[in-house]
Amino acid sequence: MLRQYRAWLEPDSDSRREEFFARGLIVLETNVLLSLYEYTPAARDEVLRTLQRVKSRLWLPYQVGLKFVRGRHRVLDSRARTLKAAPNTVNQKLGEAQQAIVAARRLIQDLLMRYGRNNTSAYALDEAISDEAIKKLLTPWRDQLLNHVRELKEHDLKPAMLGHGDVVLQRVAELFGVRIAPQPLPEMIRRRVEEAESYRYPNRIPPGFSDTDKGTPLSSAGDYLMWEELIEHAATQDSVSRVLFVSADVKEDWYEPAEPGRGPRPWPMLAEELHLRSGADLRVETPQGFFEGIEKFLGAEIGDSTFQEINSVTEAPTTTQLVADVAAHGQPDLADYLQASGRMLGDVYRTGSSWNLLLRRAGLLEGEMSEEERQFTRRIASILHADDPDRVAAYQQLLDDDVPPYDQLDSRNQVYARMLLFNLWPQPEFTTWQAGIELLRSHRAVRQELRVVLSLTQPRRPLGPQLRLGEQELLPLHIHAAYNRAEILAALGLCDLGGMLPGQFAQGVAWCKHLNTDALLVTTSRDYTEANLPFLGDRLDGTQGGDGALSKSLFRWDSQSATAEDSPVGLRYQSSHSHVLLFVRRQKRSAYRGAEPWMLIGPADYVEHEGSKPMRVLWRLNYPLPADVWAYAAKN
Repeated sequence: MLRQYRAWLEPDSDSRREEFFARGLIVLETNVLLSLYEYTPAARDEVLRTLQRVKSRLWLPYQVGLKFVRGRHRVLDSRARTLKAAPNTVNQKLGEAQQAIVAARRLIQDLLMRYGRNNTSAYALDEAISDEAIKKLLTPWRDQLLNHVRELKEHDLKPAMLGHGDVVLQRVAELFGVRIAPQPLPEMIRRRVEEAESYRYPNRIPPGFSDTDKGTPLSSAGDYLMWEELIEHAATQDSVSRVLFVSADVKEDWYEPAEPGRGPRPWPMLAEELHLRSGADLRVETPQGFFEGIEKFLGAEIGDSTFQEINSVTEAPTTTQLVADVAAHGQPDLADYLQASGRMLGDVYRTGSSWNLLLRRAGLLEGEMSEEERQFTRRIASILHADDPDRVAAYQQLLDDDVPPYDQLDSRNQVYARMLLFNLWPQPEFTTWQAGIELLRSHRAVRQELRVVLSLTQPRRPLGPQLRLGEQELLPLHIHAAYNRAEILAALGLCDLGGMLPGQFAQGVAWCKHLNTDALLVTTSRDYTEANLPFLGDRLDGTQGGDGALSKSLFRWDSQSATAEDSPVGLRYQSSHSHVLLFVRRQKRSAYRGAEPWMLIGPADYVEHEGSKPMRVLWRLNYPLPADVWAYAAKN
C-alpha cells in the first residue's frame, strides 16, 4: 500500500531532491525562458552560465519552444511600452503631489484665519510653502526618477531586435542544441485538445485545468499538450528515470491547495501519472527553488541580486505593476488589454483593484474616483463567478442606461435585481429597490465595467436545468451554477430591505418557510488556521466537519450540533414533505480576497441518518455531482 501511494505519502528529503539535480532530465517551462528577456544583462548572463552546468540534461518540449518563440515580442513590447509611459506617469504623480501640498497649505491657512484670527501666520505660509518652494523641493526628485528611467531604456534588448540580433534567442538555441521535441502531428494535437476539453479539465485533472478562460480550446490546452510531450519522451527514452520540471506557474492546476497541517505542494497525481505511463519519477521546482538547488547540490555561485531578480520576475503582478502594464499598453478596453497583454481576468481583480481604478492610475481615464465609487468597485470581483446565461443576461439588462423602474420589471427580473443589488451592497443604506437601481445607475463607469466583466465570464462546467421545487414556479437558480451568499439568500427570498440583510446571515443552514425548503450551505474544507479565518455561515458549533460526497449521487452532511433527531427540524429532515437544497464549495476564501461562492448541487432526498446532536444525514442528489466537485468533495 505504501508503495502504491508513494506519490501522496513519500516525504521530501535533501538526498532524494539531490538525485533529481544530479541526474534528472531538466525541463524548463516557457515562463522560465521568457523571463530571460526581463532580467538585467548581468543577471541574465549569470542565469545562462548556471544553466550551462546542466546543458547536457536540458530538453525542450515543442510546445514550450513554440510559446517561447511566439511570446518574446509580447515580453519586450510590454517592457518598452512601460518605460515609454513612465516619464509621463512620474510627472503626473509629482504634479498631483504638488497640488496636494498646496491644498494642505490652503486648508491650514483657512483654519488659522477662521479659528485663530491669525492672518500673519496664514500669510507666512504663502512664502514658506510657495509654489516655487514646492517646485524646488520636487525637481531633484523628478530628475532622479527620470534618470533611472533613462538608464533602464538603455537595456540591451529592444522589440526591433527580434527580427535579427536577438541574443537571448541565440543563446537559448545554443543551450538546447538538438535536444528539442519534434512537432506533433495535427491529428495528435487534435486528439489531445479533445481529451483535455472533454475529460481532463472537467474532472480537474492537472495540469492546465485552470486555463479554461484562455479563449480557444487549443490555447487552454497548452499545458496539457506540453505534459503529453514530456510523458511521451520519458516513456521512449531508457536513460530518463527522473524528470525535474521547472515552472513559475503555481496555480491550483499545478499545485494542490493547502490543507490543515500541510502547505501547498505540486499535485502528487502528476508524479503518479508520469511514473505510471513512463516509469520515471517527477519533481517540480519553482525558478527560485531550482537555482537554489543548483547552487546547493552542483556548486554553482549565484549572486543575491540575481536571486532577487528571479523572485521579482516570477511573482504575481502587484497593483503597481499592473498600473504600469496598463499604461504601457494604452488599451482602455479591458478585453483588448487582456488579449494584448496575455493576462487573465483574475489578474486584474486578484489584488483588490478594478479596471477603472487601473485606468485612472495609468492616466487613461480622466477624473478622480470618489471614495463611494472606490468602495463600490471593490465589489466587482464578486460577480466573476457568474456562470449561467440567464443570470448574466438579466444582470446586463439591469446595468443598461435605460433599465426600467423596479416596479415595471416582471417578478423574475425583480428577483435578479435583488440578487445583483444585494451582491454589490450586502448591507445597503438605500431603503427601496428603486433607490438601489438609481444608485447603480449613477455610477456609469462602474456599470460599464461590470457589463464588460460579465461578457468575459464563462461557465466552468456544463450547467443543469433551472431549479423548480415541486409544483412551484422556476427559481432563478441553475443546477451546478455558482452563487455567493447574497445571491442565494435573495433568490430564496430570505433577505429583503427592512428585514434580514445578507451580511447578517450567520448560519450554514436556512429554513425557507414560504418555499417549504431547507437550504444547506456546505464548505468541504475546514481549515481554521490564522491564514484562513472562518466566514459567516461556516458552522462553528462543534460539528466534526464530516461533510462530503460518498459517491456522485450520495452526500453525507452533519447537522448543527443542537439538532436532535426527534426535534421539529430533525423530523423535517427525515420527512418527504419538504425540500432540501444543497450548496457546496471547497474552501472559504476565493482568489479575489473575498468569500468563495457555493455551487448549487441541487435538490436532495433523505436516505438515512445516524446519531443525534448532531445528526449525520445521508442525502441522495437528484443530479449527479460534476466531476470537478466530486474531485474535491469526495470522502474516503
